[in-house]
Amino acid sequence: MSHRMSLRSLGHWRCVMLAVVLSLAHSSPAVASAVSLLLGPASAGNGGSNPVGIPPSFGDIAIKYVSSGYYETTVSLVPGLLFGKRFQDRQLYVSTGGGLLMSISGAGVGVYTSFGLVSGSGSGVHFNAEYTQSLGINGKGWTAPGAGRIGAIWEF
Repeated sequence: MSHRMSLRSLGHWRCVMLAVVLSLAHSSPAVASAVSLLLGPASAGNGGSNPVGIPPSFGDIAIKYVSSGYYETTVSLVPGLLFGKRFQDRQLYVSTGGGLLMSISGAGVGVYTSFGLVSGSGSGVHFNAEYTQSLGINGKGWTAPGAGRIGAIWEF
């Protein structure tokens, strides 16, 4: 019975994630540049990353919104809620910024950098791979959550 309950709640979370992506995509298309859904293992300070689960857990999912001015917002359980600036040259990019970091030792504040690859350019759906590493401080000391993820980016 508990197995069915977890699958049911997973279905609800998939609907919530889809609603968030669609609301970001349709909120102001003139301002928006891209929305990404990325999946992959996160390292929350517990000895390294865990392999991505099938289906992915909440720690394995990230949603990223990139404006036409290349400012990005990342929403994920690990490394956290991040705000930064993207510097892109053709298909490669580097991002840097700061935000609220989440790790095994709790929430904190810090900075991050990420680098990634987008398989194409122009409007449409493209492959996206990214690695993010952060460094910050919380009530228990230093924390450095990170994640390597792959997924899709919808550019419009």
